[in-house]
Amino acid sequence: MKILGKIFLLILIVFLLPFDVKGQQNFSFEHFLVEDGLPHNTISQIIQDKKGFIWLGTFNGLSKYDGSTFQNYKTQASDKVLMKSNRINKIIEDKFGRIWIRSDIYKTNTYCFDPKTETFWGTELIPNLSKTGFPLSKIKVNKSGLVWLLSETDGCILISDSLFTTKIYSKKQKTLSSSAVYSVHEDEQKNSWLLTDNGLTLVKFDKLSQPINYFSSQNGKTTSFYSAVELDDEVWFGGSNGQIAKYSKKGHSFRTQKIELDATITWMAKLDEQTIVALTDQKGFCTINIFTGSIRIYNSDTVKGLITNNINPIELVKNSQLWFVSNRKTGIYLFDFSEQKLYYYPPILQGLTRPTIPVVPYVFTDYKGDVWVQPYGGGFSKFNPSNHELIPFNYTDYFPNGNFTNSFITTFFDKQGNLWYSTELAGLVKVVFSENNFKTSSVTNKLIESSTKVVRSIFQDKTGNIWVGNKQNQIVVLDKNFNQIGSLSSSGQLKKNSKWNNAAYSIMQDNQSNIWIGTRGDGLYKLIPQKGEFTYKVINYKNDKSNPYSITSDDIYNVFQDKNNRIWLGTFDGLNLINTNINGETHFISYKNKWKSYPIDSFDKVRCIKQSAEGLLYVGATKGLLVFDPNKMFASSSIKKYEIGFDETHIGLNGNDVIDICITKKKEIFVATTTGGINKVVKKDAVGFPLKFKSYTKNNGLPSDNILSLLEDVDGKIWIASDYTLSRFNPNQEFFEIFHEVKGIISNYNFSEATALKLKSGELLFGYSEGILHFFSDQIKTNDFTPYLAFSNLQLFNQKVSINKDSPLNFSIDDSKELVLSHDQNFFTIEFAALDYKNPANINYAYKLEGFDKNWNYVKAHGTATYTNVPKGKYVFKVKSANSQGVWAENERQLPIIIKPSIWNSNFSYIIYVLILIGLFLLINHTLITIFRLKSNVKLEKEISNIKQKFFIDISHELRTPLTLISSPIEYLINDNRTPEAIKKQLSYIAHSSNRLQRLVNQILDFRKIQDTGIKVSEINVAAFVKNIFNDFIEVAKEKDIHFTFQNNTKETKIWADRNGFEKIIMNLLSNAFKYTPKGKSITVKITKKEKQVGIHFIDEGIGIPKENQSKLFTRFVSFSDISNNPSTGIGLSMVKELAEKHNAKLFFESEPNKGSSFSIYFKLGKEHFSNEVDFINEEEKQESESNLTLTPKLSVSDIQEKYKILVVEDEPELRSFIKSVLEDKYEVIVADDGEKGYELAIKDNPDFIISDIMMPKLSGVDLLKKIRKNIETSHIPVILLTAKANIESKLEGLSYGADDYITKPFSVSYLSARIENLLNQRKRLQNIFGVFDKNELKDFNPMPCLISDQDEEIMQRVMLLIEENIDNNNFSVEELGSKVGLNRTTFGNKIKSLTGYTPVEFIRDIRIKRAAQLIISSQLLIKEIAFMTGFSDMKYFSKSFKNKYDVTPMEYRKQNK
Repeated sequence: MKILGKIFLLILIVFLLPFDVKGQQNFSFEHFLVEDGLPHNTISQIIQDKKGFIWLGTFNGLSKYDGSTFQNYKTQASDKVLMKSNRINKIIEDKFGRIWIRSDIYKTNTYCFDPKTETFWGTELIPNLSKTGFPLSKIKVNKSGLVWLLSETDGCILISDSLFTTKIYSKKQKTLSSSAVYSVHEDEQKNSWLLTDNGLTLVKFDKLSQPINYFSSQNGKTTSFYSAVELDDEVWFGGSNGQIAKYSKKGHSFRTQKIELDATITWMAKLDEQTIVALTDQKGFCTINIFTGSIRIYNSDTVKGLITNNINPIELVKNSQLWFVSNRKTGIYLFDFSEQKLYYYPPILQGLTRPTIPVVPYVFTDYKGDVWVQPYGGGFSKFNPSNHELIPFNYTDYFPNGNFTNSFITTFFDKQGNLWYSTELAGLVKVVFSENNFKTSSVTNKLIESSTKVVRSIFQDKTGNIWVGNKQNQIVVLDKNFNQIGSLSSSGQLKKNSKWNNAAYSIMQDNQSNIWIGTRGDGLYKLIPQKGEFTYKVINYKNDKSNPYSITSDDIYNVFQDKNNRIWLGTFDGLNLINTNINGETHFISYKNKWKSYPIDSFDKVRCIKQSAEGLLYVGATKGLLVFDPNKMFASSSIKKYEIGFDETHIGLNGNDVIDICITKKKEIFVATTTGGINKVVKKDAVGFPLKFKSYTKNNGLPSDNILSLLEDVDGKIWIASDYTLSRFNPNQEFFEIFHEVKGIISNYNFSEATALKLKSGELLFGYSEGILHFFSDQIKTNDFTPYLAFSNLQLFNQKVSINKDSPLNFSIDDSKELVLSHDQNFFTIEFAALDYKNPANINYAYKLEGFDKNWNYVKAHGTATYTNVPKGKYVFKVKSANSQGVWAENERQLPIIIKPSIWNSNFSYIIYVLILIGLFLLINHTLITIFRLKSNVKLEKEISNIKQKFFIDISHELRTPLTLISSPIEYLINDNRTPEAIKKQLSYIAHSSNRLQRLVNQILDFRKIQDTGIKVSEINVAAFVKNIFNDFIEVAKEKDIHFTFQNNTKETKIWADRNGFEKIIMNLLSNAFKYTPKGKSITVKITKKEKQVGIHFIDEGIGIPKENQSKLFTRFVSFSDISNNPSTGIGLSMVKELAEKHNAKLFFESEPNKGSSFSIYFKLGKEHFSNEVDFINEEEKQESESNLTLTPKLSVSDIQEKYKILVVEDEPELRSFIKSVLEDKYEVIVADDGEKGYELAIKDNPDFIISDIMMPKLSGVDLLKKIRKNIETSHIPVILLTAKANIESKLEGLSYGADDYITKPFSVSYLSARIENLLNQRKRLQNIFGVFDKNELKDFNPMPCLISDQDEEIMQRVMLLIEENIDNNNFSVEELGSKVGLNRTTFGNKIKSLTGYTPVEFIRDIRIKRAAQLIISSQLLIKEIAFMTGFSDMKYFSKSFKNKYDVTPMEYRKQNK
């Protein structure tokens, strides 16, 4: 388990001061185990790379530590190489930052980890390497970047660059003279010298493929080389048999020297500028003079106690101290050349038993020059050069589980001087040494039992002695060297182990050398000096409730003397001022007596008092800060209170509980609070009262917001005690330095409240729970270490990002020049770490994403920055840090970050969007223009269509009118009995031609109507319908001698079709068949049913259709008929095609010239295939429409008892004259040649009937009809419209305005006469309706449509109601009735006559007679009474009128109806 809290202890007791006052060398520990992130608790080697990462070779892979997190690496099955064992014994870093790995279990393979790509490389990847591997003996990393893998059996392998370019040097490949390579030496020219068992091989840096061999075997005699040392102009190589080969750098030649020690020279080093030391394997060592070659031998003969066999060098320290070991004996040897003396140090085992893993000897020199030694066999110690002693690294008391041992498997000092080590199965331990000279002095008395020993007051008197009050209720007096003088008693004398009643919380010496002591609970003591050292007269002041001038409380926290020598007391019941009168009597001025303006409610518990340069007193209390002018203390206006928040006159504090106040030499005022950090007065008014405070909290770098003491040092910096941490604040640069090592120095105890003191010597004192921390501030150096700031990890959506081809990382994030993320990777976290290992938890970071963040973000300890929903764009992630002491370093790192847009949000897409928008704009513009053009074309086509339609209508009108003048007189002459038969026969030819011409005109208009209107479909029995038309052509077939047959294979199948359209299709196809089929041939009509359709086939044996004409067969107005007596218009088949398409039917034909033609049309069953524009007519509607076509039976002329007046309005003179001539025998006919004259005659002559053409100048027939129906005088007149407009719209328009009938030109004279008589007969029946008027039928009066207009119906209802209302009024006249209706007498009379057949007088009398008849039957009234009730004043007239109506008298009528 990780020991996160640092454990501080003493390693060396330099000297023991009297009275338990100690000085210390301090360090702290941090322990890491597997549960803290280590891959294994056994660590074989520790190194620090160039950046500052700590790398660990463990028994379970490689691990990297950045001060907060362990990142572990092992080969995976998916990697290019797979380590057979993750047990690592040796790691080393090369120039490119790669970590080379050696495992003693599998020596045949060597591996390398590249942190940049986080991938492994192994020697098995080298081509042409033996399948058995490469038996590694040593890894040699050169400064040039060359890495040599050495073997004592297979030569060596060179890795020459960062791409793992390899070259094999071996005897087999004839690049070496030997297969055993013991070492490699790289000279200053970067040339590599291979030391083999058969000479030397030179591999030049620029000619790696051209090795040069020296001293290779001659005549079987070989020289082995094991060591090398480089001098200014030569390189010396130590070999076997005492041989030294000296290579001249300038002459590129060798000279040799054989030393007297006939043994293998295994190691050489430069001792000084003149001397080389050489170590042999069997005969000790010697020194060689570089210039003279003279040798001095050190062996068992010359050095007492030296074992010469099997010695191995460890380190040459300070060019004078040679450390070495012997394989035959544990421990370690030191030969000091400066003293020419040998020292032996046996292993010093402490803690656990001897480890099972061999303990390797080490000799280290830390960055301060101290030497640390671990002998062979164990016992890590610090070397004391003054007495040549090893001081064991002993701290067993600080491992509670007893798992400490000082036999380290591996040891390492990092760049900051921190010690890292590991013991067997004990994880990793970091030791941080304090560089500062903090000291503690204990003032506790072990003989006094007390639950707490906290120091509560510190004071230095004028003689330099230090007085310390603690919660053991002692006042301990120390001299200036912190030697204890004794304990002051409450009687005013020094006594051994003396105690006070209560603890002293404040000690002060006034200007008269009196000592004032404020206690917690025992009031105030005044010590007046007497003769003799430490002899005082003691006066005790306590609270007397009966005396308002006594001290207000016995709990005194502060005693303060101001510039005017007034003494103030801060108590737990307000502030007191000591006042001594001329009689020597002492009074305490407080809120209980004179000082009524003191705010006791808010400032009762006073902790501290200070005076500013302006003379104002600053009083700190638990509820805020009180500032007042002591010279105006009784004026309430001179007292101002400061609390949390804002006041009308100032910006308040950040915390209310004021614990201490510091007023600096620069007159700056700092206020310490227990919850709000430090508050500095930054603005004052003219008198000196604060107006504005600036706060410093954890957000600004403070370790805690709980401030206990403030103290200014000699340099103007402020020292801050908070909890168990000490900080230093630089007011000018506004940054904090934090000294976390103090926590261990004061043994994890807390500092005391407001117990800080600066001695006259400048030494600073801070009280804590067990004593005093003291130091000179100028000896506490600022940590200027600038840690490397590393990017340690990248996460996307809280998942770690690995390096692979699908990842945004091609290299580790720390080695990436930029980070490119896709649009859906904009939720990312960047982790970073400042590689400062002294106290990583104290490191502050600031980061921001430039382009996204406006301000820096500050975090502590955990270097993590998370961003979500970052939009596309280019950003720069910036991060900087402080070091572990809180000093901001110049180590800002920047990482450009690109958030790529989505494909729909990229610049290319924007270009596409712009192009699309432009395209859409152009398309819309083109569409609008096209629509405008189409609208214009449609409008033009519509105008053309209207022109065409108008042309057809006009031409049909022009044709129909002459046809009417032809056909009507001919019909009239043919039907006239006076016309001779011979002439009738000739007239019949004319009639036939005119009818044919009329059909042609109708066909043209029908085709046009088909195009303009929709169809109305109903269910039709196909066979029956076609059979009926077939029957009409039987007589034609007989006349033309054509075999005409009908075949029905569908039985009673029905289809939905437009009856008129269907009839036109059948008629046209049959007409064409008969037209082009010669005599004696056949025509067959056949009906078939197949699946969901019915086929009608017309098969003839006619002349056929040539192939060149078949493609244009259905083209409008195109005719291919060569028959002169029966020409074709080219409309029929075109009409058939149009009608077939409207029915969604399919039309097919086959034809061969001179063989005949076959036309087939297929109709679909059902009605689902029709569009919504098609109208469907059910059977009832069809029957009703057919019944409406029947004419009212014709009235004979004899039925007409009187001659009606008819108005004929026609602009064509001949037709107008003809109509008049036809009608004048039966009717009185008046004529008009246009609509305006016709309307004038209708008003003037009030005709009984009007016949009008529609198309007329000035006023059309429809407009004439509108005016007639709107005028009450003419609205009752029946109107027939004559027109050449045969379309339904024109008919509907005319009928909607009240036309009684609509006759199309040319018309039959007999048909016209019949319609006139029919309408007059309907009007007669209407008169009969009114003639049988009954009171009970009044409400049910519903005239038939088209008999009278809506206006006439309203008039008649009103007339009947008026008569009913005035039925007993014999003075009710026709004029009165007409005026109430709104008509003059003449108009009213004509309208009543037209509608009822009676004059108004007759109509009123008839109504009264009918009412009288009702009363006679239904009542017992007298006849006379009834006569008066019905408006008859004369009984004779009543009886006469009644008898004329019913042919009986009133009495007889009653008798008959009893």
